Amino acid sequence: MIHDFNKKKLYEVSLEIGDILTMLTRGQSTQEIAWIFNISSQDLEEHLRNFQERSIGFLSDHFIRNEESIWEFLKIKEKINKKLIDFAWCELTSRCNLECIHCSCSGSPLTTHANDFKVNFFDVVKQIRDLGCDKIQFTGGEPMLRKQLLIDLIKYSSSLGFSYREIYSNLNLLDDDLLRIITEYQLNIATSIYGHNAKIHDAVTTVQGSFDKTINSLRKLQQANINIRVGIILMDINLPYKRDILKFVKSMEISNVKVDIVRNAGRGCALFDTETKSAKINSNSGFGNLSLKEDFFWRSHLAHNCFSNHICINEDGNVFPCVMLRESLGNLENDSLYNIIVKDESQKLRNLTKDKVDKCSLCELRYVCFDCRIDRKDQSFLSQSLCSRYF
Repeated sequence: MIHDFNKKKLYEVSLEIGDILTMLTRGQSTQEIAWIFNISSQDLEEHLRNFQERSIGFLSDHFIRNEESIWEFLKIKEKINKKLIDFAWCELTSRCNLECIHCSCSGSPLTTHANDFKVNFFDVVKQIRDLGCDKIQFTGGEPMLRKQLLIDLIKYSSSLGFSYREIYSNLNLLDDDLLRIITEYQLNIATSIYGHNAKIHDAVTTVQGSFDKTINSLRKLQQANINIRVGIILMDINLPYKRDILKFVKSMEISNVKVDIVRNAGRGCALFDTETKSAKINSNSGFGNLSLKEDFFWRSHLAHNCFSNHICINEDGNVFPCVMLRESLGNLENDSLYNIIVKDESQKLRNLTKDKVDKCSLCELRYVCFDCRIDRKDQSFLSQSLCSRYF
């Protein structure tokens, strides 16, 4: 497989051609290669001109080492070693005013935590920033249930120089105070829409009237010129209405929209039936799941595309590798965030590549395919991804 990062294209080639191209990149001449494969140099060079015509490469009288790719690889390696986190989730509470049937953290109005105020989130945010992270999201549960804390964290984080700050909320609790602060400090907002009408959306949230509140809040945010990101999460209850939901969201003139299948986490595990699982496999197997970016390609050789630069901290002080993977790496009550991230157990996750994952290690697309370890075949952490290529 040839990855063309300039044109964002993939070219599939036979194993023989792949071997020939590999030999060329290692400095062997067309004459040597032709002798090995028992073909004429003229025929081989004629075949290689097909690649030249597509601007994939060119023929030269002498060997030219691709120094640019080597330096790109080394730059990514240095970045991974130097910058421990790119993005952090701060889960202010697992309580929620809704009780969505697919919630990855199983949040609900009945969720109680004796240690709800155990973590000093100001210290957490400072530790996150000190480790070089410049993107942060305040989430839950429903973060707006801790209104004053959220407001104070918005103000505090703005003084630390984060390049991107976001609140993930169902927006049912957005009031004038929060809207004013969000506008003043230019926070980004993310939310989920589960239906193109109240009947479907509210069936997912299990709270009547939640659809209308979310939509009304979105309109207020639009009037305030706030950047909005919408996730459409599909499951058996709304899967047949995917096109209708997408059309509805776009009719609201929201351009940053992502469609995803429910993840196999929290209450979502109970929804991972045959139909939803098939949709997930098809989604993971499509070319929309590929990232034809050169830095992603090189990072995927060295480390995991998510665990290597993401972290999640909840209100109990637990540090997770992902907002959906509830396997604690440590607790901030006993250790610093830095020490938790650099310990051996964490490093094994951070350095996990698809070269180590069952079946995925055989796939020629493994370095451009986004790997979500939530979407795996079974409990084994090295189990293959839910993908039709090897499923």
